[in-house]
Amino acid sequence: MNDTSLVNRGDIPIPTRILDVIIVAFLFGFGWHVRGSGTSDPTVVMLLFLLYVGYRYAPRDKFNVVTFGLAIVLFRALRRGWGTFVGQGGIPGLWDGHLISYSEGFDIPVAWWQGYFWLFIVGLAWAGPAASIIGGYFLTSKKYNGKDFGICTLLYFGGMALGYLLAYLLVPVISPVAYYDVYLAGLSTRNYKSMMDNFAYAFAMVPVLLYIRFIRKDKIFTRATITIMLIFGVGLSVADIWQAIGRNNPSLGLPFWSLWEYFSGFIIGALLMVFYHTRSPERWQVSSQGLHLFHEDATVSRPGDPPWRHLAYFWLGHAGLILYGLQESLIGMANQAANAMGESLGLVTEIGVILILIVDIPLYLLYRHGYFGNRFESRSFKQKCLLLLAILLPVYWLCYSLQFILTGRLFTWEVGYTVTWLDTISFCVVGAFLVHELCRMYWRWRDSMKPSRNGFK
Repeated sequence: MNDTSLVNRGDIPIPTRILDVIIVAFLFGFGWHVRGSGTSDPTVVMLLFLLYVGYRYAPRDKFNVVTFGLAIVLFRALRRGWGTFVGQGGIPGLWDGHLISYSEGFDIPVAWWQGYFWLFIVGLAWAGPAASIIGGYFLTSKKYNGKDFGICTLLYFGGMALGYLLAYLLVPVISPVAYYDVYLAGLSTRNYKSMMDNFAYAFAMVPVLLYIRFIRKDKIFTRATITIMLIFGVGLSVADIWQAIGRNNPSLGLPFWSLWEYFSGFIIGALLMVFYHTRSPERWQVSSQGLHLFHEDATVSRPGDPPWRHLAYFWLGHAGLILYGLQESLIGMANQAANAMGESLGLVTEIGVILILIVDIPLYLLYRHGYFGNRFESRSFKQKCLLLLAILLPVYWLCYSLQFILTGRLFTWEVGYTVTWLDTISFCVVGAFLVHELCRMYWRWRDSMKPSRNGFK
């Protein structure tokens, strides 16, 4: 049975597009806040997003577990801190921004736009390499190989070095208060270091994009990558309005930090799906293996492949895609739940990695050799994405919510728990959608099994 869904034909109805924007906004908002809550990391938000994209747009030539895993690992590995940028956003005519450090004991007014500007740079810095995959690589029709990857890697780190030099010259001009009154005055180095790092990591993409645009002559790759970088910058920046409102109106009791995190993700997720839905159908490269619903082979590693390919499949496609984010969330869940009950576990990431690897590697090898999971393996990449999303979403919600469940505060209606409600509503909305899609998948499978005049369909 061929998958002739509207999505694969590039003919997505307007109501479906609107629903996608809403679902991904909720999904990304939930993931981005849980990422910053202590029960997750950036692995999770990118994983949830890519699983949804994989379900909505698969099959595609460039959709496989290694490509997804690489995007997630890069998004996790290249993130930088945002050294008190969030407090520097104000509102013109009402409130200045504030360069605040409670631990180091200072609160210095700065221009209202400082926070928005530096958070925009943070968005560019975090998203760059991942955007080159989920934007440029996904949408381009050109072929790229290991040589291109090597050249771009060298250009990225070369651009980063140049970015540090430019930041050294420009930061004192862009943020004189932070440079002269905080950094040179010896009050703190954190803010200055974050400005240097994020500027350099954002600038690192410039030579990469110049190479792709003028040497490889790939306009689509360049434009898509820049657009997604801008989306991340805009989302992180615009949502800082919550910080400005909450910090300057303490009587409201707003959880302004959490609201900034949630709505950063909400804005990014919505804009990403608007971007994807505005791409013309021919720019989405359809899998050369056809559109068969159940037997599309999305595996990129075969029994006769060289060892390095198996390692890439495992460490990027499996460990990178699921393992790291899952163990980080479980460790965070245990620590946060213990803290909520007045105890302290002090579990660290390394413990989670070791424990899960002890269990995971044998299970993975048994799965790859067909001892279990055959029905899951027979599913298409599209179906695997839906199933994994339906499994992981409640796990991540529970990891975040267990601390509130144990203390009876999950459904406490207080302003301080606004984002907990938003996360729960997001989980319920996306969960209901996933249940609906799982039912559709089952019904289509059942219909495909019905006998016809010439045998089975």
